[in-house]
Amino acid sequence: MRTASRIAALGVGLLVGCSATRSTLREAPPATLHSAESVGEWQELVRPDLLLLIGTMVAIVDSKEGAGACPSVSRDGPRVTVQGGCTDAAGVTWTGQARQFVDDTRVRARLRAFGHGERRVDGRVDVRTEPEPSFVMKVVATEHEPESDRRSHWLAIDARGRRTASGEWSAEGEVATDELGRVQLRAEGIVLDGDVCAHEPLRGQLELWSDRQRVRIDYDGATDCDPKGTARWSLDGVDQGELQGVGGELRCNPDSNGSAPTGTGMLLGLGMLGLRRRRLDRR
Repeated sequence: MRTASRIAALGVGLLVGCSATRSTLREAPPATLHSAESVGEWQELVRPDLLLLIGTMVAIVDSKEGAGACPSVSRDGPRVTVQGGCTDAAGVTWTGQARQFVDDTRVRARLRAFGHGERRVDGRVDVRTEPEPSFVMKVVATEHEPESDRRSHWLAIDARGRRTASGEWSAEGEVATDELGRVQLRAEGIVLDGDVCAHEPLRGQLELWSDRQRVRIDYDGATDCDPKGTARWSLDGVDQGELQGVGGELRCNPDSNGSAPTGTGMLLGLGMLGLRRRRLDRR
């Protein structure tokens, strides 16, 4: 996105995507961060290593899902354009456009209402694997429910993050969903090493705040590696005990050559449908 030619190529579409992300974030009310359940749901969505995975899934447009004449795929060296506006042989309707630039260390993508069926993604993503893994993304993903319920579910992310050479994750930004509301986030010093502790991060902090509520999660896998995946958390400076199910190092690592079996729809599956189904299962 940093070269003049790239900015010119994306032009109006980039501005539309950024504006859509900001306006969607503003639509969401502040999240309620009063229980371990709600904090746990947010932790599963906004930890920086998970945001990198989401960004990679969005950026790597898996055109094999619609192999053939629809969607059409054109290539010009490392630049790939996937064009919707058609229905494939399986009867799935593809919409919008995805433009992607891929090299050995970086994936950049611009999506304009790109998706299939009832799923759409707008925005831009820039993911690097070297010299240090990092991401910048401003995206809005939307899914419409079946004809019997035309409600839309959506996820909006405006965030950036990186992992240092010493393995420490940091991130900051804002994330919102139609059901959970909106939070701001800041992560510092998060270290994951599955060989030391497969169940939770070794150390680091994740802060979430919304309106007047402020949450801090302190990871402690280096000294308390619990199979339940636990971390200490506090609300407005008051210790709340252990938060369970924080999860350890991810073993799924999509690479930048586009060969990973992921697609744009995976963003919604991970970020929205999973959250919604967990809540439905509890009712």
